[in-house]
Amino acid sequence: MTSSLNRFNRALDSLKKVISKTPEEINRQKLKFTSYATITELVCKSNDKSSLLTIAVTSLIQLLESADSNNRLNIDESLNKIIRSSIDNSNDIAKVLIALLKILSKSTNERSLKAALWRFAELAHFVRPHKGKIYVQTLIPVLIKLAARKEDGIHEVSVSSFPRIFRYIGLFTSDNDIKNLLKAFFKNLSSSSVEIRRAAAFIVTVICQYSRKPEFFFSHSLCTLLDLLADAQINDQKNVLLIQGCLSCIRQILSCTAKPRPELENELDDKNLEYLLQIYEFCFKYASYQDHNVVTAALETLHQLLLSAFASLVEKLMTKGITQSSVLRREHHGSTLSLTARSEIFSVGSIIAQSDDDIFSGELGKKINALRRGSESFPDVSEEQKQKMTENWVQEQSENDEDDVSSSSLLNMDTSHFANSDDEDNQCEVDSTLSFRTLSVDNIQIAKEMNEKNSLNRSKSAFQSMKSMSVMSSASLGTSLINLSTDIDIGDVFDENEIPLQYCARFLVTRFLISDKNDSVRPTRVSVMSLALNCLAQIMKIYPMSGFISVVKDKEIYEDFANLLEVVLSHASHSDQQIRGLVRVVIGNFISASLVEDYYLLIESNTNILTKSLLTELVSFLLQGLEDESSMCVRHCLQGVSVCLEPLLLTPEYKLAVPLLDFMFSLMDNPYWLIKVIIKNE
Repeated sequence: MTSSLNRFNRALDSLKKVISKTPEEINRQKLKFTSYATITELVCKSNDKSSLLTIAVTSLIQLLESADSNNRLNIDESLNKIIRSSIDNSNDIAKVLIALLKILSKSTNERSLKAALWRFAELAHFVRPHKGKIYVQTLIPVLIKLAARKEDGIHEVSVSSFPRIFRYIGLFTSDNDIKNLLKAFFKNLSSSSVEIRRAAAFIVTVICQYSRKPEFFFSHSLCTLLDLLADAQINDQKNVLLIQGCLSCIRQILSCTAKPRPELENELDDKNLEYLLQIYEFCFKYASYQDHNVVTAALETLHQLLLSAFASLVEKLMTKGITQSSVLRREHHGSTLSLTARSEIFSVGSIIAQSDDDIFSGELGKKINALRRGSESFPDVSEEQKQKMTENWVQEQSENDEDDVSSSSLLNMDTSHFANSDDEDNQCEVDSTLSFRTLSVDNIQIAKEMNEKNSLNRSKSAFQSMKSMSVMSSASLGTSLINLSTDIDIGDVFDENEIPLQYCARFLVTRFLISDKNDSVRPTRVSVMSLALNCLAQIMKIYPMSGFISVVKDKEIYEDFANLLEVVLSHASHSDQQIRGLVRVVIGNFISASLVEDYYLLIESNTNILTKSLLTELVSFLLQGLEDESSMCVRHCLQGVSVCLEPLLLTPEYKLAVPLLDFMFSLMDNPYWLIKVIIKNE
């Protein structure tokens, strides 16, 4: 034992001396490699391994502070060999864990902390159950100290390490341990570092998920986050960061509880309905601010809330009036929130002369308007029908939840890399005039000449108010973009005579999909438009009747305005490939939800118009998306087709799906691998 220890100490001392000198002072690579080999061999093969193990692990991790990357690489390799040789012996692996804990509690170097943290996470499953509480007592204070560190690298390693650690030791923590940890990471939600805010949001969710009382701590976290949002003032930059961090954390919690365990579902559905409604209201509040990072965070949270589809929340959002709302009423001292939108609105009856190349001319606009007028005259849905609609939606959502989550991940990956609310690099701002494809000067002149030939009597005021005209190269809606100088009423969150999802759809369309009169006031970002379309896609899946409502609430004052579906379809030829694709996702969700028995019969019986005519036009839009030159647009379109294809095949209009199936086979040769994955999954 003495000889082995002496050899080990000599090798370690020589290694420290070599590492401490710069390459300019000494070039002794051979000695370094010899020292690494000696230390590794002594620890792995010596009979005195137990006595050398703790010293070796501690010393080697401390040597990771070296600035030379070659030294760090060799030390990492030696550490990995030593740890692998200790796995078969429970006593040896316990010593390794203790050594790592000591480094975490004492070391201040970033590299040493990261190396010790991820190795401890990889070995956490070796913690013996009867030793769990002992480890927790040492580990919790260490993790609280790590939360206070300002290095981004430490928090990035924490994101991958915390799930592995708490999966095995979370059950040994007490309520006070969890509360102290949550308190430490809640402070990081207002950090100026994007990485630290993201890490804090994720780690808070992990801590709650693997605690002994996940439903209690999820509720506790939501309550704390909502209190922080209620107290935050947008005019303070520190609070702007806090708002982004809180919304990101709420989104993580909603995503984690989207597939709850049976014992957790009732807790989140019933007890926390008030919290879910407050989140819903906060999304509207922060989506109305000028800071695009806050707007993006609010829309991402709203999308996740709609995607999670808690049964009690869905039922509440399909019931006239939100009786349990408290956030915005409290801010306005009990007064209703009246949100108006200064917008450019589509007016039915285009002054654009349709060319012979237009496939759809103005027929779709007329049909949708007829459907809208029919939907506006619908009698109030009975409680029994409403409950049945909700049950159908929840059942459909649960069956397709896995596909929805994967689709959501792909969409999110494209919008920002995830259009992340915390990502300051999302600066691809597009002027609001680019929200719609505008005519060139020559095309405008041609349109005017065609109007004169057709003897269309237009007043001068109408021409003066026109700003731009939307051109649908293969899907003209027969509509024109009219610039209105007056505010329009889209309702409010607390309207007792309307379903809340109707206001939600109007809000998204008028604020993000229809440009403002003054372009400098509210520029439109592609990432924001994408998120708005994602939210509308979920609304269409829950409540497809929202596609037939007018953009404005007061139909007596504002006549001949487009409905929401028309506005969405007007972006089918948008210059951005992602917007074109997401429009097809909205169409796919709309078709799928409309073919549910209740809605299908309701639409047909109240409009006296063949639903096949509308479906034919919408399927044509999907075909155009599949033929798009952009692979991203085609991929999104395939997601829309995958949602509506099966319901369409089960209807009497199943022949409409044949062109879609035929064209999908031709996409097998598409070079974009994600397209092949989607097609093979279908």
